[in-house]
Amino acid sequence: LYPPRVEETVDLAEFVARLEKELIVRALARSRGNKSKAAKLLGMTRPRFLRRLAQFGLAPGEPEVEFELDEDLE
Repeated sequence: LYPPRVEETVDLAEFVARLEKELIVRALARSRGNKSKAAKLLGMTRPRFLRRLAQFGLAPGEPEVEFELDEDLE
């Protein structure tokens, strides 16, 4: 009577990356573009924050690179 139910899957790495990118954008807006303040709002070091900007294609002149969880665990 009912069609078989299709299980929806979630790509966890992609979901986390989208969430992190959104938080970075919000932190930059809240800090009015001040990267040091944005990093502090997110509880990360400025170098790590700058790497994330580059990874998500948010740094001017930086190409977006694929998000990799393993290299970023600190």
